[in-house]
Amino acid sequence: GGWAWGGWFYRALVLLVVACPCALVISTPVTIVSALAGAARDGILIKGGLHLENAGRACVVALDKTGTLTEGRPEVVDVVAFDGTDPGDLLALAAAAEARSTHPLARAILRRAEEDGCTIPPATDAVAVPGKGHRARVGDMEVLVGSERLFAEFGVDLAAHRELLDAHAARGRTAVVVAMRAAGDVAAAGSAGAGTSGAADAAEPPRSAGDVTAPRLRGVIAIADRVRPTAASALRALHAAGIQRVVMLTGDHEGAARAVADTLGGAGIGVDEVRAGLLPEEKVAAVHELRERYGRVLFVGDGINDAPALAAADVGVAMGSAGTDVALDTADVALMADDLSRLPIAIRRARKAERIVRANIAFALGTKAVFVALGAVGAATLWMAVLADMGASLLVVANGLRALRA
Repeated sequence: GGWAWGGWFYRALVLLVVACPCALVISTPVTIVSALAGAARDGILIKGGLHLENAGRACVVALDKTGTLTEGRPEVVDVVAFDGTDPGDLLALAAAAEARSTHPLARAILRRAEEDGCTIPPATDAVAVPGKGHRARVGDMEVLVGSERLFAEFGVDLAAHRELLDAHAARGRTAVVVAMRAAGDVAAAGSAGAGTSGAADAAEPPRSAGDVTAPRLRGVIAIADRVRPTAASALRALHAAGIQRVVMLTGDHEGAARAVADTLGGAGIGVDEVRAGLLPEEKVAAVHELRERYGRVLFVGDGINDAPALAAADVGVAMGSAGTDVALDTADVALMADDLSRLPIAIRRARKAERIVRANIAFALGTKAVFVALGAVGAATLWMAVLADMGASLLVVANGLRALRA
């Protein structure tokens, strides 16, 4: 174009230096690593940048009750035995059935049985019924320990004891029902309605489930768990941080769940919605429903029953000390001190990190655009290009380090 070759070569060098994407490339990882390091310093372990980003964009926080909103160390507060059963024997039977369980309610029964000096008989064929309770064989009897939903499966009518169960629920207690039946009935239940083939069909008609002896109620064990001291303030902080809705998802009785929710405050400051009596698969369905209605869901839990919901949520958060190994392995975030007040801090950190990343990208691209234009018209020198490149890199790094602070 009639211009000197040397001048255009100099401008090309300026553009080459300015076009180096150092600031743009380094703007995000420095910020993310700083945010993860700062969170770890606060006892919040986040397993990656994606989970940090999702936590910052969460619209709904769903929480389990036992071990999450409560301390996770429930205690037996009442033992009511039926039909002349000794309370000590009732505790021993329940402890035998729950011996291998890691659920907080099972641990409470075992502790109380040991404290009272009960002789716990050996149990075999122990089977966990997810979200409902346990079954085990003790001697020639089958012991069933669990919630009302467990006994509904066996057709046990609890109407005669409804007043007692409702009274415990109204006080925020979890009522664990204990029943027994002859172990021989277990095999009969498994073969009920199966029938045989050939001539045997005529000799012995198939048995129906109604022929099986229903379990006999032996008593009710009431268990209470204290609400975490930091739970109410943590929920208020979540609302203040911009969380649209806080939902309790629990497998416990609705009365006990409502009592805890009332302690933590109403809608807008505490628990906005309570969904009780949920099985693990129902918690997963609730997480999907909340996502469709509100947006990204962050779920907080601690037990084996919470693992499916932790996996289904956009961000799964496990209580570090109280949480089971399965929950910790499934979760994306772990609160090492079991302190719910760390949760709003994690969300604030995530949102701050995202703001810094956006600012860094905008600054890096803006600086490049300005100096590319200046270099093209010959208004920028090579030293200005070097300063713009390295200076912008240093500035975005310095800005990204701000994510170390909450």
